[in-house]
Amino acid sequence: MTENAPNLLDLDLNSVDTSFPVIKTGIYDMTIQDSSVSDNKAADGKNWVIKLATTVPTSGVKGESFPVGQIVTTQLSLKTKSEKKTEDQMKEIIVKNAARILQAIKPPVSGITGKDLFDGSFETKCKALQGRNVRVKLDALPERRDKDSGKTLSPSNDVAQYIK
Repeated sequence: MTENAPNLLDLDLNSVDTSFPVIKTGIYDMTIQDSSVSDNKAADGKNWVIKLATTVPTSGVKGESFPVGQIVTTQLSLKTKSEKKTEDQMKEIIVKNAARILQAIKPPVSGITGKDLFDGSFETKCKALQGRNVRVKLDALPERRDKDSGKTLSPSNDVAQYIK
């Protein structure tokens, strides 16, 4: 615990801020700390999960200061089944979104194809992205309702754009 912060052990638990840190909206240079493919929550497809870490100290939406290494996690659905689009349409969307990410990574990555996203080889190839840099526009999202489930979502960060 920091020197000037109240001792959490002495606080009434109803007064403890349990929210996750949210970085102010802006453009940030970040490092890919982890890149992996995992099952989605519904277990009917895969997600490409990317953990980004800040490269400089940043500020939060509540005025707090975060050290280098503040994590923002983002994901790209690799699920090709949809009620509204054909499998080919979904593959085109996924390939374009993955290309936006890959084209922004420095140093550039070569040898990854659209087919890799769907044949299982991307699960290994995406590991090569760890430690590389990317510039992103982060949005700070307020508390909101999920349009599908109706659940309340906590404030969070969203990668709004990958910048080449």
